[in-house]
Amino acid sequence: MATLGCASGRSDELARLFQENQATLIQCQVDLTNASRDADLSRGQREIAEQSADQANQSRRAIEKENQALRASLAQAQSIVQDSAQASPSSHHAGKDSLIRDLSSAQLLKLISLESTEAKPLRQGVLAVFGTLKSQVVYHRKNHVLASIAHFSGFHVDLTGVNQWNKEHRFGRLYLDDEGDIVIEAELDLEPGVRMEALRSWVRNFGVLINLLNRELIEQERGKRRGGARKGRGARTQKM
Repeated sequence: MATLGCASGRSDELARLFQENQATLIQCQVDLTNASRDADLSRGQREIAEQSADQANQSRRAIEKENQALRASLAQAQSIVQDSAQASPSSHHAGKDSLIRDLSSAQLLKLISLESTEAKPLRQGVLAVFGTLKSQVVYHRKNHVLASIAHFSGFHVDLTGVNQWNKEHRFGRLYLDDEGDIVIEAELDLEPGVRMEALRSWVRNFGVLINLLNRELIEQERGKRRGGARKGRGARTQKM
């Protein structure tokens, strides 16, 4: 029992450290994406962009290396816990190569916890926080669809801007709701079976995507204010 308790505590601590790294990793990935789009800048600006991209790349590689070590240690600690505890007849632990076609509420919460800064159960689905941005992740058991959604209010984007975003970006679609606020959604069909790594990558990509969207929206608003095209109408916020 002492071994089980130590392993469980170690597992919790490693999981906490891994989650803390996600916010920094997401920011690095967003910085790298933005820096790579500055090809049309002047030479001086391009040099600054290249330096930023290099720094973001170095930070990303360092964090990814640390996360790989954390994943290995976490897997080892969890293995000790699972081997020491008596398995329930109805329990199911998906292996690395197993295909996942269904998620329980507990499994969904665990999945989001592995890849987000913070995860909390909601009345429907899970609240996933990526950096400071919130989204809702819901598993629709009836049709085996996993869906993420995030709302942004206070920004001013027309349908041309929405279409341009959808043309340039993958892994999520943008649209305006009935109030004119921006909504971004992503869906993943589990019916054919999806590997755990693909599930985690899908969650991770959505976190990067909403942070990238948030930054671009803020930059667009700043550009409008500088150009005098539109006055600010209060603080830009994200809503749930």
